Amino acid sequence: MEEKQILGLPKKIYIIVITILILGIIIGSIYDFQISKFFSNKTNIGTFIEQFGNIVPFCLYPVAGICLYKGINGKEKWKKYLSKLSLVLPIIWGVINYNRTSGYSIREFYSYIIGRGGKIPMMLGYLTWFAIMILVAYIAYKLIDSKDKNKLIITGSTILIAGVLSITVTDFLKGIACRPRYKYLITLNDPISEFRNWWQISPFSNNDGMFKSWPSGHMTEAALMFTLPLIANVLKHKKDWTKYIFFAISIIWILIIGYNRIHMNAHFLTDICFGSLNTLIIIIITNRYFSSIFKEEEKEHKKKKTTK
Repeated sequence: MEEKQILGLPKKIYIIVITILILGIIIGSIYDFQISKFFSNKTNIGTFIEQFGNIVPFCLYPVAGICLYKGINGKEKWKKYLSKLSLVLPIIWGVINYNRTSGYSIREFYSYIIGRGGKIPMMLGYLTWFAIMILVAYIAYKLIDSKDKNKLIITGSTILIAGVLSITVTDFLKGIACRPRYKYLITLNDPISEFRNWWQISPFSNNDGMFKSWPSGHMTEAALMFTLPLIANVLKHKKDWTKYIFFAISIIWILIIGYNRIHMNAHFLTDICFGSLNTLIIIIITNRYFSSIFKEEEKEHKKKKTTK
């Protein structure tokens, strides 16, 4: 009997991951403030990871674009146009969202100063990020196989749709919760007096970034790395163990970003666990949805063949 899989890996692996994240939420719900107090220690390496760490998951969008391009592209004119559009849109989405969240790090490299104009540094920041995305797309084009078009469309759609949905859900929840960040609390004389647990929401009461702690946006983005095993399955020279290596890379990367968010006083344990869980669940649901569509198509195709 074939073992049930999630995202190309045995189901039990993701059950363990989800269980650990839920356990993190339970522990954090009791000890959030104490955990942040223990691990709080801003460092230069932490600042670097905070500024540039999410470049890697954002680079998954051009990879998704290449998957969709190779999966949709065909002889018909409409397929050619749609495939090109499917390549361009994920790149634009990646550029816009990186510049919206962590893009300031690249702009500052070009001496951009908030409130003093600086159109040229702003443009250079966007151009740099476009260049990175196009380079990633080119590398992906060379590495990704074009044989199994259905699998390519499923992979590309999962990355793109899950990425858009998870960020949208997190942004909405941030507005609903308005939870004070640890970095804000430690500026007060009595930090614990204004500390709030994740369930103590205060809908749209404060638009300041210091009140956008729950759930973590960085972790929402970083958890898109859970799609790496799907990418491993569409490579030209793939091996069965490749997806496990890619999964290990995704776990390591998520752990680094998660620890860093607490280390840099930006988030509590529950924030990072909820951000990761949000994205992982959306990835699984999205992947199952698109997989089911193509399974139905294959069934219909087989029925037609047998009736002929």
